[in-house]
Amino acid sequence: MIKYLLKNTAEIFVDTEDDANTLHKEYEEYARNNDYILSAWSQTYHTKKEKGEIVKEWWVCKCTLIFNDSKEPAIPLENIEFKMQTKIPIDMVSPWDEV
Repeated sequence: MIKYLLKNTAEIFVDTEDDANTLHKEYEEYARNNDYILSAWSQTYHTKKEKGEIVKEWWVCKCTLIFNDSKEPAIPLENIEFKMQTKIPIDMVSPWDEV
């Protein structure tokens, strides 16, 4: 059975606005280089406060990539892999390093 991925929406945590802007550029380039469509992008600032003071800041980036038109899909799905880094102390590895 041939399967076609039509679109995917992902939400990604990053530490800074610069990281969010860099990620946006990476997704734009990835879509352009692979003939996909980056159909939506948003980045939202979040904070955690304690006693009225900001103790943590982060950004959540949300993106939607379109891979195929449902009327005439052209790119078959080979696989989808979510390779999460588990059982590694977070201070020992960056989220983008391969393990």
